[in-house]
Amino acid sequence: MATLLNPAKEIKTRIGKAKVYLNKHQAVRCMAEVLGAIKIHIVCQKKLLGTDKIEIEYSLDELMNGLNAFAELQPYLPEPLSYKRGNERASYMQLLEMLKRISADMQSGAPREDPEAAEAKRKQQALLDKLEDFLLKGDQMMVAAITKKLLAESGGDSGMLMDMAERYYKSKDWKGVIGYALDAIRKNPKEMRAYKLAINAHRNLKEYEQALGLFKQALGVFGHHPNIYINLAKLYYEWGKPKKAQDCARMALKLDPANEEAARMVEVLASQLESAGAEAAEAEGGGGDEAQGAAPAAAEPSPAPGGEA
Repeated sequence: MATLLNPAKEIKTRIGKAKVYLNKHQAVRCMAEVLGAIKIHIVCQKKLLGTDKIEIEYSLDELMNGLNAFAELQPYLPEPLSYKRGNERASYMQLLEMLKRISADMQSGAPREDPEAAEAKRKQQALLDKLEDFLLKGDQMMVAAITKKLLAESGGDSGMLMDMAERYYKSKDWKGVIGYALDAIRKNPKEMRAYKLAINAHRNLKEYEQALGLFKQALGVFGHHPNIYINLAKLYYEWGKPKKAQDCARMALKLDPANEEAARMVEVLASQLESAGAEAAEAEGGGGDEAQGAAPAAAEPSPAPGGEA
C-alpha cells in the first residue's frame, strides 16, 4: 500500500461509504469498505492518534455489529463479527475469510442459502412491507396478526426486532418503537441503531428521564464518544436544562477539540445562559418568577437541539 499522507481521512471516507451501503442493505459492499478501512488502520496505526483514533474505532465497531443483523450473512457467521481494538488483524482476517467464501459461492453459482431459505426471506420481507402499510393505515388488528407471525417465524432475533422497530418509527408509533428497540438491545446490547430509535421515540413522547437512562446505558456499552455527548446535550436542551446541555457539549469538545458542532453548541449555550442570568438579575426584587435557564428561541445550536440523535 502506498504511503498515505492522511490515513485518518482515508479511513473516514471508507467508513462513510460503508455506512451508506449498510443503510442500503448492501452487505458485501459494506464489508469491502470496512475491510479496506481496517487494512489502512493496521498499516498506518502509528499515525492514528487522539480523537481521530477514538472516532474511527468507534465507527468500525458500530459497522461490524451492524453487519451481524443481515440475515443473508448468517450462513457465513460461525460467530458474530466483532471489532477487536488492539487486535485489528483478527477482525481483518475474520472479514477477509467471509468475503472469500461469499465470493467463491457467487462464482460457483452455488450460494449457501438454499431455495427454501431464500423463499422464507422473501416472504418475511413481504410481511414487513405489509406491517408498515397497516401501521400507516392504523389497522391494529392486522398489525397484531403480522407482528405475531414475524416474531414466531424469526424467533425474535435482534435483526427482526430492529426491522420491526424501524417500521413502527416510520408510522410514528413511538411506544411500539420503544418496545421492539429495547427487546433488540436485550438480545444484542451493542445494537447501536436500537439505542438511537428508542431515545428518539422517548424524546418524541417527552419522556426525557427514560431517554437519559438509555444514553447512560450507551455510554457504558460504547464508551465516552463525542457524538454521544453531543446528542445528550441536545436532549438536555430540549428538556429545558441548558446548563447540563452546556456541560455535555463541553465534554464532547474535550474529547474532540476539532468538533465544530460541539464548539458551536458550547458558544451558543454560553450566550443563552449569560442572557438568562442577566434577565434573572434584572427581575430580582421585582417579583419576577420566570423559570431559570429559559433560553431565547432565536439562538439555537445548529443542528437544532430538537433534531434526532
